[in-house]
Amino acid sequence: MTKYIKGGAFLLCLFFSPALFGGEYDFDMSEIEKKPYSFDGSIELLSNIYGYDRDSAFFRLKYPEKPEKYDYSADLRLNGGYEANGFRYVVKTSTKHTSQPDGDDNSEFTFMEQYAGYSSGNFSLTAGKMTMKWGKGYAFNPAAFLDRPKNIDSPEDAMEGYQLVAADYTRSFSGSLKTVSYTQTAYAVNDDMNQTLGTDNGLNHAGKLYLLLNDTDIDLMYSAGESRGRRFGMDFSKNILTNLEIHGEYAQYKDVRRQLINGYETTDTSNWLIGARYLTESDVTYIIEYFRKSGGYTQDEMDRFYQAAENAGNPDMLANSPYTRNNPMRSYVYLRASVKEPFDILYFTPALTMTANAEDGSFSLAPEAVWTGITNAEFKLKIYLLSGGDNTEFGEKVMDRRLEARFKYYF
Repeated sequence: MTKYIKGGAFLLCLFFSPALFGGEYDFDMSEIEKKPYSFDGSIELLSNIYGYDRDSAFFRLKYPEKPEKYDYSADLRLNGGYEANGFRYVVKTSTKHTSQPDGDDNSEFTFMEQYAGYSSGNFSLTAGKMTMKWGKGYAFNPAAFLDRPKNIDSPEDAMEGYQLVAADYTRSFSGSLKTVSYTQTAYAVNDDMNQTLGTDNGLNHAGKLYLLLNDTDIDLMYSAGESRGRRFGMDFSKNILTNLEIHGEYAQYKDVRRQLINGYETTDTSNWLIGARYLTESDVTYIIEYFRKSGGYTQDEMDRFYQAAENAGNPDMLANSPYTRNNPMRSYVYLRASVKEPFDILYFTPALTMTANAEDGSFSLAPEAVWTGITNAEFKLKIYLLSGGDNTEFGEKVMDRRLEARFKYYF
């Protein structure tokens, strides 16, 4: 009896099947055709709890009074674009509000990028505020002459661009040299734009030649003009195995103005890095980079800074000096390991990141956990633990621990 019921159900399904009524498989072409406009964004909620090292040199300089133990912020990112007939317009904004328990609130609106461009065949021309993303390093990019420094605590965060005009030309070939592309840029530095791209007002230019040669990505860059000394750089990236990639960067800077405790000096410097990314069969990703910069401060120069901080008569001058910026010395090692869904825990990705000063032995260790179990949402918990003795970089930081809780929703 059961088989007759199943047979009848099959015939009913077949009878009413749309296939029998030709034309019932209608596709709405508008759903698969690329629309000329786009819109997306994200909202990020972030809270930090700080553990200050009140005996450190940086704390004495930056927080002479009692600091707040925590803060929280909300960052709304909106991205829009229009593209048709070779023309494109892109705008990316950030609206960020930060609050502290004492009521010290701050709101800031920023155009992260806003540019318009036109493409025809192998040629394109773009003008406006944009990021160039030169360089192959993950945490460091010494050859990124036209980009802001990455946030080493979160290198994949979107960065704010600069006001540029850029022209690109690309050709493809069938031999060992598969692609050649050249980018030429021009930009101005003055009181209203691109102030961190040079110390003197003036016109400048930079270019990048890209080659895909024997399955190796190669870039050659330069930067010159009236606002800062000439710069030359190169980078490469190659997959040695399907799960192993190596990369490197080198950059030379002419006439760099170095701030010292008792004044300034002008010198030529060079920075370079070598790194690798490796994915194991168990879905563990390792990223390691060694970064070296000849213009960084030596241990003797940092010792003089720590002594000056101890007897600071002008703490603001020292607190805002290059000595207190990220990675002020000469040699660093960056190591990150992350594993996708360990022990079959779905949507869970733990990671461990270490940034070490290879000269004084101090380091930052940051375990984190990310959960993406809700569609388009990401929860992240990260702890920063800094370790180092007296007169070491991470031992003299403002805080020796920080807890970061982050929620991000994409739309």
